Amino acid sequence: MKNNIILVFIIVLIMVLAACNDNSSNGIEANSSGSGSTNLAVGGSTSGSVAFAYSIAIGNLTGSETDGINMQIQETAGTVDGVRQLIDGGVDIAVSASGTTIDALNGVGPFEATGEYEDLRLLWNLYPSPFNMVVAENSEIDTPEDFVGKSIGAGAPGSGSYIMLVDVLEAYGIDVSDVDLQALTPEEQDTAFRDGHLDIMTFQAGPQTAWLTDLARTRDLKWIQIPEEKFEEMIASQPAGYYVYSELPANSYEGQSEPVKTVGANIEWVANSELDEDTVYEFTKAFWENKEKADEMHTIIAQSSIEDAFGSASTEWHPAVIRYLEEVGIEFTEFGSGSD
Repeated sequence: MKNNIILVFIIVLIMVLAACNDNSSNGIEANSSGSGSTNLAVGGSTSGSVAFAYSIAIGNLTGSETDGINMQIQETAGTVDGVRQLIDGGVDIAVSASGTTIDALNGVGPFEATGEYEDLRLLWNLYPSPFNMVVAENSEIDTPEDFVGKSIGAGAPGSGSYIMLVDVLEAYGIDVSDVDLQALTPEEQDTAFRDGHLDIMTFQAGPQTAWLTDLARTRDLKWIQIPEEKFEEMIASQPAGYYVYSELPANSYEGQSEPVKTVGANIEWVANSELDEDTVYEFTKAFWENKEKADEMHTIIAQSSIEDAFGSASTEWHPAVIRYLEEVGIEFTEFGSGSD
């Protein structure tokens, strides 16, 4: 009798294990919850940035217009950090900049230790982001030539903003040893500038960045411009599309009544080539077919056109994006076409 009980127990145990194995092989993917929803981690750059706000808008629209795709937008230290997390598998999607994407693709600059990341794929360009160089309105600093001997907020070493600043200095024949570079986030630069410990703030940011909007309400500010001929010198040795000649529109901030011409980069959403094609297709379709709802969430989204989104490519497009664009007849620039 005792042996029969043991035998029955063993048979039941085998059946349970077999059922568990069947469920695991036919069940939901690893990035999905038990309810059947797909969860995506998005590295949205710094929390006070326009890119972060844009990413939240995409996430909100995706959540309301798809059946179970949930995006968790999380802060990173910037575009370089976001792409590094993407490479390491910490996020599924990352905010990048065109220069950051190209560096990661080729395994150079801040990605030299990582090596070439050939699996990096473009989802779409969010907006062109100008490089802001901001001083007090009564400052005698009028051009980058006047940066010598000044304290400059530079972003984290290796970040996109840091690299862009160094390139600006080089274009004006200034060595980093000729200035006092302080590695600070934009929000830390805000505090240091208010306290009088910083002469110049530098950072990539689109119009109406929250913390800068607040600062411009309480301080008279001045933006430093870069003429087009200097921009041409900067890009002479860079891959196509690494930088763009950008403009901060007039009245983006209080007291900034004229447009500001400067170097910039396309801010992008990027992912790994292996990110599930159906999932990417669904949230791409959901966003672009309901974009007018996102336009109400931030002015930069309303200003971003579908031509801007797909008119240049710093790396290959994700296959799901191409699938959607071809399905609806939207033209896009192919990577390496030379028209970036």
